[in-house]
Amino acid sequence: MVLSSRNHQSLTAPHQPQRLLLSATNAVTTNRIRAHMTAAGIGAEESDVGLAIPCTALDWRAVLESIGVGLSPAERRDTRVAVIRSCQDAADMHRSIFRAQSLEEMLGGVHEQWLDDVLKNDRIAIHFQPIVQFPPGRLHGYECLMRGIDADGALIPPTRVLEAARRLGQLPLLDQKCRLAAIRAAAPLAGTGLTFFINVIPSAMARPRIQLAEMMQELQSRGLRPQEITLEIVETDQISNHRELLNILQYYRKAGFRVALDDVGAGYSSLLSLARLRPDYIKLDGELVRQAATSALEAKMVADLAETARQNGIITIAEGVETPHQFRLILASGIRLTQGYFHAKPRQEPLHSPEIQRLAARAARAAAPPTHGRAA
Repeated sequence: MVLSSRNHQSLTAPHQPQRLLLSATNAVTTNRIRAHMTAAGIGAEESDVGLAIPCTALDWRAVLESIGVGLSPAERRDTRVAVIRSCQDAADMHRSIFRAQSLEEMLGGVHEQWLDDVLKNDRIAIHFQPIVQFPPGRLHGYECLMRGIDADGALIPPTRVLEAARRLGQLPLLDQKCRLAAIRAAAPLAGTGLTFFINVIPSAMARPRIQLAEMMQELQSRGLRPQEITLEIVETDQISNHRELLNILQYYRKAGFRVALDDVGAGYSSLLSLARLRPDYIKLDGELVRQAATSALEAKMVADLAETARQNGIITIAEGVETPHQFRLILASGIRLTQGYFHAKPRQEPLHSPEIQRLAARAARAAAPPTHGRAA
């Protein structure tokens, strides 16, 4: 059922116990839903009309979304859902079952409500993850990572926000709001020599003149310069028209912005994008970086990518660095910029000066050759 404002009020009284009734078209889908619920520690019982899943008004949306992730698009369309309040009598319950609609439609309504709230009220938080240059051991900049904020102030994972925005055709609006939020968050560090990497989605860049004008206005009001911002192109596997994207990026480059290409090495499409878009930075895929620590093949790929970038005047950043061993391997590949949990997890506040000093000291210790009897 698509939740209108009217039936939304009737279904979401605080702490009101509820059940979900799910009716799938075949036993395979039913068993998949039951197994998913069992793995999540949620009981699911057989009823006359399908699976009955006990839940509360505070978590039934999360339960539905969790179920939806494990089903194919066809299964989401064919699975029917009814939400039952515990206080309903038999007639009301039958009416709720009669009004049941597909899980696909239900999820659309759930997504629309909370995502509209996030976008309308600018409920977007920016978390900073440092990018470290070693040697000499300094902070090069931050990647500005988006998190949604729900009505109760809890953080919403970025993948959930992006999935909902894509489903509802709201990616351009979300993309632009995230850029502006990142600029506002970075403003206190204007003029410090740091570079701020802001993620942008190629498919959301259809109005470059308007979007650029909005960004320039925000930068000027916050005391930042375009030269302090690097636009990080994500989801390179979805770039279908490199020429059009290249033309769009020219608007931003002429204004002073730099461009980074994310997840290079994750697939053929990212390498093709590297050749055609000629970014200022490439960011090596984190999984490739981690595998390189134990695989000679991946280690050679990392070194070759870094050398190809260097020969073309492109700066390489290694993402996903988690251990001292991985950090040393990256340095041995000629890469000086690294990002990952080895340095710091994303956080809402930028690092303070003592923290930056400790970060640099830790990098120096890890980079030093291990001595006999000392753990890496």
